Formats: sequence, structure tokens, C-alpha cells
Amino acid sequence: MYPNTRSYNHKISPLLTTLILLTAVIATAMSIPLAFAAPTVATDKPTYLPGEAVSVNGTATPNSIISIQLFNPDGLRVAIAQAKADANGAYSKANVYTFKETDITGIWTVKTYQGGISAEVTITLEGAAPPVVDTTAPKLTISINPSKTLYKAERIRIEVAGNEELSAVTIDVTQKDASAAALLPSAAIEDASKWSGTYSLTSGYDGKATIRVLAKDLAGNSAETSQTFTVDTTPPTVTVTAPSRTENPTITISGTVDDPTLSSISIEVAPATPIPVDVLAGKWSTEVTLTATGTNTLLATATDAAGNTGKSSAAVIYVGTLEVLVDRVEKLGFSIDTLESTVTNELSDTSSSISSELSSTSTALTGEMADLNSSIKAEISNLSTLIIVAVILSLIAAIFAIFSVVTITRKIVLK
Repeated sequence: MYPNTRSYNHKISPLLTTLILLTAVIATAMSIPLAFAAPTVATDKPTYLPGEAVSVNGTATPNSIISIQLFNPDGLRVAIAQAKADANGAYSKANVYTFKETDITGIWTVKTYQGGISAEVTITLEGAAPPVVDTTAPKLTISINPSKTLYKAERIRIEVAGNEELSAVTIDVTQKDASAAALLPSAAIEDASKWSGTYSLTSGYDGKATIRVLAKDLAGNSAETSQTFTVDTTPPTVTVTAPSRTENPTITISGTVDDPTLSSISIEVAPATPIPVDVLAGKWSTEVTLTATGTNTLLATATDAAGNTGKSSAAVIYVGTLEVLVDRVEKLGFSIDTLESTVTNELSDTSSSISSELSSTSTALTGEMADLNSSIKAEISNLSTLIIVAVILSLIAAIFAIFSVVTITRKIVLK
């Protein structure tokens, strides 16, 4: 009935089959998540100088291999490298290329390739940086060694320090009313930023002194600075007022000091240890005890803040007990030598007179004793034995007493 039906079905069947298969493939592809991602690229900075290296980073398909290429401004490839993306798709590559002094300056291109898809970024290579010109003057500081508020006539060390190495330094010192003196400073062996020199302060130019420093750094930049300090080379004047002669070992002495800044001085009764004495309004007073008869030296010493020392002394004669007696005798108009001769003569005359008296006394005593002896013999017969013994003992005692008196008298005379 339908003669062409079989023939038509035979022709459509392959077409339907193809459509069915294509639909199935598309459906299958749509059902699978897409895992491919286009790459991106960036560099660590946009501008480079010769000697600096290019580092690259970016993103791509996770775990894929990335090709990195660098092209100069003429389009020539000068470097190629590879990087692998991690599980998150991130990649990086350090030191892809280090620019040389001979490289062309201008716009360079970094390209990355992954699965036939590329990404690129441009960077700029600039010429060598111009040399840095040092036009800044060095900064200088001055210090004095030893460090004090006042300086006397002494040798000081002046030290100059810069914030950079110095090629030349000059140091001048000017004391008040004196001509400037130039030092010959030298650099420290281990550090050319430090220079120093020595200077001897001169007496007679007290007041402010000035240190002036001129210095140059290695680039030739100059700097100048100065510093003042105070000089006192004049020692204080101290006086001592004391009695020239004393009979009392403890005396009061006093004096003055012309330096109004001094609050004390020292007093020494040579050779004893010095003792401090307070100064009030330039005057002082204290008691001292002399320990030796004769001349004693009192020494007063005043030292000012700069270390200058002024001294003054006084001599005091301490007259002891014997000396006082001699002094009083002489004040009465007697000479010690004449008095000694007179006493000697008087003692000689007294000794002769006593000797004569003793001789007469001895003769008289002898006669008396003879008479007494005769009387005793006449009376002995009338006395008992005990009475005789007692009388004899009494007589002996009397005789000894007489001779004792004579002996003592002789000793007195002989002395």
C-alpha cells in the first residue's frame, strides 16, 4: 500500500542514530565538572635595574605544568623556565632572569603557557642608576678628656667624632687674650670617623677658651663646629695670722682666702696630718695645739675647683716651762750667766763658813764630852749596873745624833 515506506525508514535510521549519540555525548560532557582554568601571570615588581632578578607568580589549572618565557623589547626570547601549579592552582618561579648591564632598556614581556592558552604581563628595564652624589656635610661632636667643669694649666686631649669617615680634620684652641694654637690631630687606626689631638693649657689666660674644628668627609664636604670651656690657672691666695711667741701650747690662728668659691682649707702643724677648716665669707679661724718647744711651722693650703693650690705659712715659737723661767729672769734685768756665777760664789762662801762652824762645834763637843765623861765616871759608882747601861746607851745615841747632824750639814754644803 505504501511502496516507499521501507526505503524511507532505511535512509533515516543512520541519521537518527548519529543524533542520538551526539546528544548522549553532550549530555555526558555537561554532567562532568570543568577542571581546566586559563593561566594568569604577575611579577614581583613593575620596574627593574641591571643586576636585579625577575620573579614570576600566578594561577593555572591545578597540578599543571606552566611554561614561562621572557622577551626583550625587540621580541627576542632571552629566558625560559617552568613551574608547576599546586593543588590550588597557584604557582611561582624565582629568579627567572637576572638583568645585565648590556640588556636593552625598555618594555619587556613575560608570557606563560598552559594547554595552548597564554597570559602575559609587561615590565620595564631601566638603565643603571646614576651614582649617588654625597653633598651632605658631616656632623661633628667635640669632647675633652679629662671631662671637667674647670681646667687648670694641664694637658688635655681633644677628641672629634663624625657621623661618617673623615678625610681631614683641623683643630684650633684659643685661650682668652691669647693667640690661637693649631693642633696636629690624627685619625683613630680602627675608625676614620674619630680624630684627636692634645693641647697644653697655658697659665695666665683665665676665662673662656674656644675649640674650633674644621673637617671634610671622603666626598669633600666640609663642616665646622666649636665648643667652649672654662680655664682657671690662678691658684688661690691664702694668709695665716698667728702669734710669733706663746707660752701656751694651744693657740688660735686665723686667715683669709681670696677665692669666694672655697668653703674650706687645710691647716697643718708640721709634721702633723692636715685638718680641714671651714671658710666663711673668705675668712677662717681655728685652734691648734703645738707639740714641740721652739719654732713650730703652721701651713695653710687652699685648693680651688680647678685643682690649683695656694699655700702660706707662719712660724710660732712655743716657750716651755724652763724657757718661761729664763725669760722672766731676763725680763727682771738679770743675765743668766751672771746669775749662775753669783750663785756659784755664794755657795762656795757658804760652804767655807759652814766648814769653819762645824770645826768649832766639833772642838767644843769634844771638850764637853771629856767633861761629861769625867762626871759620868764619878757618878758610875753610885749607880746600879742597869742604870749604867742605860746611861751609856743614851750617850751613844746622843753621839750618833750629833754626828748625823754634822754629816747632813756637810752634804747640803757640798751640793
